[in-house]
Amino acid sequence: MAKRRNISLTHEQRSYLSNPIRGESLTFDEALELFIENRKQRQARDATLIHYRQGLRTLKLALIDLNLPTEPSEMTEEILFERVIPYWRSKRLKQSTINTKLKDVRAFFNFLYSKDYILENPVAELKIKDGVLEQIIPFTDEQVRKLLKSCDMTTFMGVRDYTLMLFLLDTGMRIKETRETDIHDIDWKENYVLVRAPKGYRQRKVPISDQLKTALRRWVNIRGNVVTTDALFISIDETRLSIGHMQKRIRELGHEAGITGVRVSPHTFRHTFAKMAILNGASVFDLQKILGHETLEMVRRYVNMFSDDVRDAHSKFSPVKNLKLRE
Repeated sequence: MAKRRNISLTHEQRSYLSNPIRGESLTFDEALELFIENRKQRQARDATLIHYRQGLRTLKLALIDLNLPTEPSEMTEEILFERVIPYWRSKRLKQSTINTKLKDVRAFFNFLYSKDYILENPVAELKIKDGVLEQIIPFTDEQVRKLLKSCDMTTFMGVRDYTLMLFLLDTGMRIKETRETDIHDIDWKENYVLVRAPKGYRQRKVPISDQLKTALRRWVNIRGNVVTTDALFISIDETRLSIGHMQKRIRELGHEAGITGVRVSPHTFRHTFAKMAILNGASVFDLQKILGHETLEMVRRYVNMFSDDVRDAHSKFSPVKNLKLRE
């Protein structure tokens, strides 16, 4: 017998009533026209509108040349930094020119996100200061503990959300990869999860810790086997958990935990994984392989971004310092 649906619309479903055009159905050109119309309403000059059109079309052309999807909902922070920016650099564009393009891209996606045309903002942490790109704010250890503690472990959703956040933190996997993970993708004996990568990325094996494996076994037992989907993470209706639902739950838990000063999202767990891996001595090549980056561009950004943390950590574990040699 088929399961009965909840008669009440979810927050995401209600949003369709006021805004029927959602990210997955919105083409790049449609999004561009909506953005230009918004700028017209804000009385932007004709020259400014032409500038926006030209700048954003270069983004679309880059995505086409790179054989990547052009739909705004498919844009991610990694695609921008790992594929598009290196592509522009390969065309020998000056950094100042690239920064100008990025300002246009930021305005474009900030608009789409503010109007709910996309569910996740790929430029949420993009800052350009004095011609230098600044980005990436990970969770602190205390913030991670607060997020995990905010889960009600006496409920189905609480155990699921706890395991989901632990999974994101321990594997560093992308949210789309996590959504597509099935139970049979976990190798319990060899301690890894097989990542059946989305378009543009390669399939890979990601190690999991004994702690995560224990949490996953508990979750799988609670999840049960008599389910119509093989998905690892499911909703209360026993359907594969959507990306929007994952993002929404983590935001809600962040609010309940009182987390401020950082974007509370699935991707921030990926940033946090990268930081912790670097602090614990992972090489850029190990990190590239585990995170599934096509190039070292994003990994180098992580290393540069967290260099101060590495320096501070070194001051604590420095072998020479700890020897307490005589002067």
